[in-house]
Amino acid sequence: NLVKLIEELCEEMPSEIFTRVQQMASQLSSTEIHEEVLKARLISLYGELGGIDATATSVIPELYRALMDFTSVKVRGVAIHTVTEILRYTAHLIPDNMREVLVLYLNDPYKYIHQAAVHAVEHIQAESEEQAIEIVRRLLAVYRAYEKEDPFFRLDVVRCLARICRPYPKLIVRFAVPIILHLANDKEEMVADDALEELEVLI
Repeated sequence: NLVKLIEELCEEMPSEIFTRVQQMASQLSSTEIHEEVLKARLISLYGELGGIDATATSVIPELYRALMDFTSVKVRGVAIHTVTEILRYTAHLIPDNMREVLVLYLNDPYKYIHQAAVHAVEHIQAESEEQAIEIVRRLLAVYRAYEKEDPFFRLDVVRCLARICRPYPKLIVRFAVPIILHLANDKEEMVADDALEELEVLI
């Protein structure tokens, strides 16, 4: 497997691998099914390369390009997952414009995109109370869209919302507590119990 082989070489020769991945990905079409799959796999390697000092900053423009590839849901989704990976360990690398895109994608019509965006935004800290309110309102829209399905994803949404509200006591009372209490009444017992645990952590 070519991608697996390249991944194993990332730590050994990161700059060379970055150049190769960049070249190959740029030559692949997002609209051709087989090329799209390979392109998405290559883009996922930017997560590994983003954790290596020699290539950390170089991957960001390439990831932004993939985030904005509206010809392919798969490429955009993989880009979001890869950015999430980088947010977990080197969040300072992700610039404001990419964070803004992730927030906008919370309400993308494609399930793969908005679900990935929820997991990404959980690792973002709002820069102001106003921005936190914008993010929370988008998350509430996602929650409502899933009100009759997938309680486990609704739990992910609530966790993300709670994390965004945490620095702002007023938002905890206004938004986080009511939505957590709503989920705590879910018929899925595991989800309800986890929601109550989230409330305990928050207050």
